[in-house]
Amino acid sequence: MADKKTFDYHSIFCGLSADVGRFRLAQSGMGWKGPRDRTVLISPDDVKRTNWMRVARGYELRVTMKDNVIHKFDGFKSEDFEELRDALKLLYRLNLEVKEISVKGWNWGKADFQGSNLNFTVGNKLMFELPLAKAIATNKPGKNEVAINFVDPGQPAPEGINPKEMDELMDCTFYVPGTVSKETGDDENSIEDEEEVNADMVFYETVKSKLEFSQMTTENIVQFQEILSLTPRGRYNIDMYQDFLRLRGKTYDYKILYSNIVQLFLLLKPDDIGLDPPLRQGQTKYPFLVFQFVREEEIDIDLNLEDSVLEEKYENKLQKHYDAPTYEVVSNVFRALTGRKVTSTSTYRSHHGAYALKCSMKANEGFLYPLE
Repeated sequence: MADKKTFDYHSIFCGLSADVGRFRLAQSGMGWKGPRDRTVLISPDDVKRTNWMRVARGYELRVTMKDNVIHKFDGFKSEDFEELRDALKLLYRLNLEVKEISVKGWNWGKADFQGSNLNFTVGNKLMFELPLAKAIATNKPGKNEVAINFVDPGQPAPEGINPKEMDELMDCTFYVPGTVSKETGDDENSIEDEEEVNADMVFYETVKSKLEFSQMTTENIVQFQEILSLTPRGRYNIDMYQDFLRLRGKTYDYKILYSNIVQLFLLLKPDDIGLDPPLRQGQTKYPFLVFQFVREEEIDIDLNLEDSVLEEKYENKLQKHYDAPTYEVVSNVFRALTGRKVTSTSTYRSHHGAYALKCSMKANEGFLYPLE
């Protein structure tokens, strides 16, 4: 062992990937090499701690960095433990700590946020963890409840994967009762400065902040504030990014890929956006987002894009500055970012000069629009 300079392990998985590769320990650092020249290199000076634990794919070496980034390597065998422990100690002076897993099957425990992960522990043993970097939204479906969504229903499966041959976590709901103390004063020893807040709201805001940090790696292009939405009902801030948009309300928070938007309509009430797959709120699906604007309302905004990007990427379909009716600005930005045509009303007018016919279908009332 003392004369050995490198240690190699084969058929090792990196993170959540299905690709297997070779894991190596050397004096210069740790490394994993997979197919298609995919590599992960770790400097020992940046390592905070290492853990050994039982997982679904054998045993896992978990490397936690000083910036709280976690690297996971699965596929080790139980007999690899002693050699791996001695190698980490010899090469990097790192201790390999064994982390026990709870297998009691309890559904109540303690939630602990570590970096971008949510760890659920029972009796100080890890039961499961959720990578919040993979989450797309969080909301509060009921009192003392917080739901975390991971997959859009109907979202295409990754290349090379048959969705019928795999199971995937779509969402997870936590029941968080009680209250917690929140200090509002500067004196930490003053009990009078503490106030009680609902534990579920603290949990929800923490998850929400993690999602915003992991997803918002770039600045938004533009934000439309307090837009009235008829379905789902409420007022939302619409944050527009290069590849997706976010609807942020008081209770619900959605992330929608532009590729999921199939149609855009600009009508004289209602105005809506067609989605495929539909937006989901609990068991309720919304195939359309319906926004309502006051015709006379105007907006004055600037886009967070350089002139060169406007010219090269968007071919001047967007303007640097807008000062126009809100519905015109929103429809113009949606059309440019999604690449979808905005369908408008035709030359049809009713007897009263309206663009649509008021009608009903079973118990539902609505408007019938003859389109172009």
